[in-house]
Amino acid sequence: MMSYLSAYFESLLGHWWWLVTGLVPEAFEISNRLFPRFRKWLNDKFPEKSRRRFEVYIVALAVFVAGFLAWRDERNAKSDIESRYNDLVSKSQTSTSLGSRLVLYEIEPVVEDNAYIYRVKVINNGNIAAYILNREAVLIVSEQGPFLNGSTPIIKGIEERILQGKYQIDTDIELQPNRYQSFEFKSSSSGATLVENKAEYEAIVNRSKYLHLMMVMSYKDDALLFPNQRRIVKICASFIGGFSNRYACPGQNRSYLSNE
Repeated sequence: MMSYLSAYFESLLGHWWWLVTGLVPEAFEISNRLFPRFRKWLNDKFPEKSRRRFEVYIVALAVFVAGFLAWRDERNAKSDIESRYNDLVSKSQTSTSLGSRLVLYEIEPVVEDNAYIYRVKVINNGNIAAYILNREAVLIVSEQGPFLNGSTPIIKGIEERILQGKYQIDTDIELQPNRYQSFEFKSSSSGATLVENKAEYEAIVNRSKYLHLMMVMSYKDDALLFPNQRRIVKICASFIGGFSNRYACPGQNRSYLSNE
């Protein structure tokens, strides 16, 4: 309730200040230049005390006008949101099914620049385009599994950096429904040479080690009603014996809306 009152009074004060410091003094200045005799007649007809009372009336009238303008701004903003929402509903026939939804599609190893890297593919399972803003991932190869004990603080740290706007991509990546986008990452435990990287990869395939993926992404779409809203998706999974055998981390894979 207080936030609404604060926003209203902030808008009212802005309009009132513009009226009493800009519009009204400017109107008097123009009248003095165009109608000097009328101004002289007013000064002779009404003493200074009466003019002071008139100025108080003008200030009070400015408060009323400013209140009306603040109400009009709020009404126009509400109408704009309702118009956008109705437009989105009419396109999908139902408001509950409209939106983008990014999920992990697959992961595959690739040899690039004399090193094994991992190509993480994310697919849009929604029905409208998603615009990817930020993403960060940590990949760890470990004998510990199927779940990594330290995965929770790691993915929490990634989430905090994403919410703070770090790792910002220069341009939004548009991802249409039923299409995937690839991102390439190197595991934090990779060795410096191709031989060491290959040994790490073979250990995953031979089921002696796990590949742990922890990833967070932020994105937006046209179903969001407010400019500062973003969708956040957290992906946490482990792989062993290849990259089609996936173990989802308990309680870590989720999507939600952020207003930060």
